[in-house]
Amino acid sequence: MLLPASDYEADQSPNDFFATVFASLHGHVAVLNRHGRVIAVSRTWIEYSIVNGGAASATGVGAEYLQVCDRAADAGDQEAAKCAAGIRAVLSGNLSRFVMDYACAGRWYQLTVSPLLRHDGGAVISHTDIGRLRLAELEADRLLAELSHVERVTLLGRFAAALAHELNQPLTAISANASAGELMLNGGAANTAELRAIFSDIKSGSSRAGNVISKLRVLLRKDKPALVAIDLNRLIEETSALARLHAALTDVPIRLRLARALPSVRADAVQIQQVLLNLIHNSAEAMQAVASRERGLVVRTRTDQDSGVVVCVTDTGPGVNANEVESIFQAFITNKRDGMGMGLHVSRSIVIAHGGRIWAHRHRGRGARFCFSLPI
Repeated sequence: MLLPASDYEADQSPNDFFATVFASLHGHVAVLNRHGRVIAVSRTWIEYSIVNGGAASATGVGAEYLQVCDRAADAGDQEAAKCAAGIRAVLSGNLSRFVMDYACAGRWYQLTVSPLLRHDGGAVISHTDIGRLRLAELEADRLLAELSHVERVTLLGRFAAALAHELNQPLTAISANASAGELMLNGGAANTAELRAIFSDIKSGSSRAGNVISKLRVLLRKDKPALVAIDLNRLIEETSALARLHAALTDVPIRLRLARALPSVRADAVQIQQVLLNLIHNSAEAMQAVASRERGLVVRTRTDQDSGVVVCVTDTGPGVNANEVESIFQAFITNKRDGMGMGLHVSRSIVIAHGGRIWAHRHRGRGARFCFSLPI
């Protein structure tokens, strides 16, 4: 829609007016025709090209922008290859909008490609400096990693007594077997079969203690998240074995209902294990309010066409109120006398960072069900 003629300057036509506005745009904007040739640019587009090592003529009006991207892609620039593919998809109508973030000359930009709404087609390209936004995102990621590590250490602190007991058993057995072997050797009554059995017990005990220490070391490490393909069923089996060490779970049967042929997910195993431990631990503590014979905890996995892989932890505790299902994931919200209210908040942040979601609802009959999904 054009403005009434009286609203333009006396010596300006509508086309001149819009050309002036376009040239004055703050963002780095260019318009391509349906063949990928540049037909209009903002003033800052040229400045952007020069600052980032290019020539004004290379990307200015009349330049074959797709060819510029293709040449850069042939030289090994993967970002340029993605850019060219995105522009072609918008020009052909196969994509309604294309957006990508990329680094250039030590700065971060966001590329947006939108269709040019005219009968013969084309596209509008803009490059926006998102350096400050990117720094804020990186700082948020760092703070989440710090908070996640603190919460993980706090969570494991609740397992301290059980872990000490779990380590004490094999170490005591090792010491006892070593003393028995020493007595046999000193008394001259050493029997090869008995010594072999003693050494076998010592080896088994040291392996058991080593496994406990190894799992603790992995959980306590402060590494950067490493997204790799993981078998979620196997991770749940390992986590449930560790969770059983907690005193609150000594009289709570943990049943696993794991889907067969579950697709792998791309995730950080330590962080997802932290989420699982937190949900299992919360359920165990909630069930302390009910009789022992009524306690039960089930961990299920399944696939969902929309959500990907879904994990649910269901208990037979008091459950959650309908008006609490959202607030319990907020920071510093807790029903525990000595709780900080950060466990579920951190868990939600971890799941969201993995591209999934987490939710809770009252289980039918009795108890609560906490679920989270991860993309396949």
